[in-house]
Amino acid sequence: MKASKPRRTLDAVQAFAFEAHENLGVALLAVLVLHWLLFFAGHAHLAIGHFFPWFAQTRLAALIQELKGIGRLGLADPEAQNAFASAVQRLGLVIASLLASSGMVLYLGIAANGSCPRRRTQ
Repeated sequence: MKASKPRRTLDAVQAFAFEAHENLGVALLAVLVLHWLLFFAGHAHLAIGHFFPWFAQTRLAALIQELKGIGRLGLADPEAQNAFASAVQRLGLVIASLLASSGMVLYLGIAANGSCPRRRTQ
């Protein structure tokens, strides 16, 4: 997405694409917030340490061992070898959450004409 210039008139396709982008972003943030709430409430089928292996020495060792195996093109049983996949999945969710949150800040802070209203200081 390219930021529109203040007071720039969008054609119908651009306006529709921008509205769709905004609405899908708000919906995505709602889904991500719900996901994180359920995850931290303990409704994930695996423990939280499984998804953040870099905070525990044993899980980090398992992740490094798995990466070494992948580097040698030796793949073990997928059911037993999931430290790398879980770490990448959770890292992706963290990044998506940050992007959606920053998008919501912009969504709430930018006027429809593209200008950013400032708070007046007294």
